Amino acid sequence: MIGSWIKAAKTKSGGGSGKATFVTYTDAECTITPKNATVTLDVNEECTVTPDGSISDFACFENKVRYKNYEKDGECSGDNMKFNELAVGVCQEFPGPHQTFKMINSDSYDCV
Repeated sequence: MIGSWIKAAKTKSGGGSGKATFVTYTDAECTITPKNATVTLDVNEECTVTPDGSISDFACFENKVRYKNYEKDGECSGDNMKFNELAVGVCQEFPGPHQTFKMINSDSYDCV
């Protein structure tokens, strides 16, 4: 199943950018951002370093993105990997050691 969404992202044909940007927030309304809160992902990148780890196998869909998140690992390897999915235009709580929320702005999303 995981391989199928990775393949779909690598062979997208919608004409979009293949990129998506999410912002991390510290409140449930997605209004307060900490330092280094913005991450841009690209389907053509094998590993993207983030402020608190790294991300691989990024895939775009019409209304969401999926990826593998490696917390506290800047090389997209190791045992501390979690599968993540973010809906576009939704402020959603993100699992982790600290309560944070992430959102992809639907007005600027053109990944697919």
